[in-house]
Amino acid sequence: MNRSSLKMWSALGVFSMVGAAAPAVVAETASAPSAAGQDEFAGGSLSHALDKVFAGEGGEGGLGFTKMTRAFSVPALTTNQLRQVFTGNTLGQSGKIAAHLRPDGKVEGWHNVDTEVKFERCPKVNAEGDGLFIHDETQCMQRTFTEFKNATWSIKGDQLCLPKAAVAAGEGTACYYAALVLNSVVVFGEDGKMEGKGNSLWRGSVVPKMPAANK
Repeated sequence: MNRSSLKMWSALGVFSMVGAAAPAVVAETASAPSAAGQDEFAGGSLSHALDKVFAGEGGEGGLGFTKMTRAFSVPALTTNQLRQVFTGNTLGQSGKIAAHLRPDGKVEGWHNVDTEVKFERCPKVNAEGDGLFIHDETQCMQRTFTEFKNATWSIKGDQLCLPKAAVAAGEGTACYYAALVLNSVVVFGEDGKMEGKGNSLWRGSVVPKMPAANK
């Protein structure tokens, strides 16, 4: 059992929306540069930026950021950029989520399901394989895994629509703006709130064997 508390991750601190037509994640309270352009990615192109992501070197050159000054932004991906980034690739978190976004619009893979159980079920001594962990020091949770069933994904306007379980947690589907932040993909809604803590992106179908259900 992992007794460490789960905390929300934030890479940039302050987030705000900048214009309905060109949303962006913004660090510091200042006017953001224009929407994403080819020169706003490491190496000058999105293709080069993706190569860095897939190679695990997204931090080189400030991937995903506009030119860095005292105030900088992380532009949301445009419709064409969303297609280039996600079509046929895999989104997820190692050991937690693996969602292959197939070119035909279907999602294959698996995701975790965290269910609250009686607090006394969480033992004081760590136990491997029981799936139990303490959340925020107040809840005892048990983690199991399940496959995506009849799940689909799509791109609508400048938003990525996919199962909520593919990015964080929850049932059903939702549409998000998406941005590259170093080696991660972050998604956020109209209110500028980031969902989850950021996911990894892998080239092609990278769906390892689903972890065994914890009993």
